[in-house]
Amino acid sequence: MNNLRFNRFETFRNHFYYNDLGDNIGNKPIKTKGYIKCKIMHGTVGTNVVPDTIIYEEDEKKNFKWIQPLAFYPIRNIHYDDEGKIKGIGQMIVDISCKTTVYITFGSKDYIRSYEDYSQLYSCEISSSVELTDYYTENGYFDKDMIPFLKAYHHTNQDSYDKILSSGYLKLSNWNIAGTKSLINIGYVYLTPLDELKYDMDLIQIAMSSLGQILLSTNHGELRRIKIYRRNTKDFGSRLDLFVDSRCIAPSHLFKRKDSNDFVFYQICSPFILRLGADVNSVYYFDNNIIKLNSNTKIADYIVIGDSDFIECISAPYDEENTDSIFKIEKIPEGKNLFDFWWENKNTDLYSNKQITPIEFDKI
Repeated sequence: MNNLRFNRFETFRNHFYYNDLGDNIGNKPIKTKGYIKCKIMHGTVGTNVVPDTIIYEEDEKKNFKWIQPLAFYPIRNIHYDDEGKIKGIGQMIVDISCKTTVYITFGSKDYIRSYEDYSQLYSCEISSSVELTDYYTENGYFDKDMIPFLKAYHHTNQDSYDKILSSGYLKLSNWNIAGTKSLINIGYVYLTPLDELKYDMDLIQIAMSSLGQILLSTNHGELRRIKIYRRNTKDFGSRLDLFVDSRCIAPSHLFKRKDSNDFVFYQICSPFILRLGADVNSVYYFDNNIIKLNSNTKIADYIVIGDSDFIECISAPYDEENTDSIFKIEKIPEGKNLFDFWWENKNTDLYSNKQITPIEFDKI
């Protein structure tokens, strides 16, 4: 049967994750009110809006359900008035679990607030061909300042679990997303919304495998073998449940892909990995199973793009220091929405002179 939350077909013996993305929305879409947390980013050939999290079914206590995007097309249908000034209404096409597509419409009037991780929150209308109730990745809630906290899990062994509970904190890993490159100027706590790691196919979703490798496919069907961290499901018998301040979560790297009509879209790399960056030698404390933004949190100011047209480029998200294909994240001031910013900076190079802090890797 399909697990609508985690993009997979389940049998008694395995979990099979879908590689195909999206479908047609249909003639009579179902409309749902919600929120989108997103960032505006710049590449060498233009600007994109990148979705972090889709939120819906908020109740009176500010509890909600959230969806992890799997892929998205560049924002479209930005409307202008008679004088050519942007009205600030856009639509994003986003693929979510089990080959389902949603259309997300929002604009400048829907702006709610900006966050320290350079993201912004907007109310939105979500159109889909199915009822979204069972498509949520996990639960979450808004605090009094409208900061989204997302439920996620840390999977480990019993001994480590006991030590984590007694200490009240999670230590950082000094390894990159593939677990194959040592980092110098940042560390990560790695979490996942997957509630169990039962089969090797679950491990592959978080860039681990008993075989220590995965295969990446280009747009032309060429395969490239990538080395990842070798682990087994028996290493993860215990689980710590957490609610995580979404401002701590680093944005995912992307694959640039093309559909059957040769239109460009972006696929999220390892969407079920949540990385919490921080200064090296620090930790992430949790109180009442809640992790909050703190003074040691390191905010990402760029992400890596793997160009799936070229077999030598597709591995970039796992080989970060050997690529110059990136998106730089825009730091929009509080109170300024991305649509107004986009209009005010039209026909401007916002990439070349924008300074970033690259991750440094141990060369040994």
